[in-house]
Amino acid sequence: MVEIETVPSEEPIVSTGAFRDGMSRLGSGVNIITSNGASGRLGFTATAVCSVSDTPPSLLVCMNRSSLQNAPLKKNSVLCVNVLSAKQQALSQVFSGADKIAMNERF
Repeated sequence: MVEIETVPSEEPIVSTGAFRDGMSRLGSGVNIITSNGASGRLGFTATAVCSVSDTPPSLLVCMNRSSLQNAPLKKNSVLCVNVLSAKQQALSQVFSGADKIAMNERF
């Protein structure tokens, strides 16, 4: 967790832009989260995935609450975490939604 010290009525020590720029350079694994169920197939690219516990085996997958896939994923109640290799960068782009590819075409 990154803490930014602030003094009341003063700007943060690190600007929002500098923080975003720094975090965009932080290396982490890239995953495609997929699901299929009552809400149909869905998938998205996620970098915020980590283990929580081994008893019971649990993962933490972060998704923006305002994502259009949030409610369908919850309704499906099942997901698959696909860990990508460096050779699969193009696939991560497809599932990121940046190219506006329809969900069924992503698969």
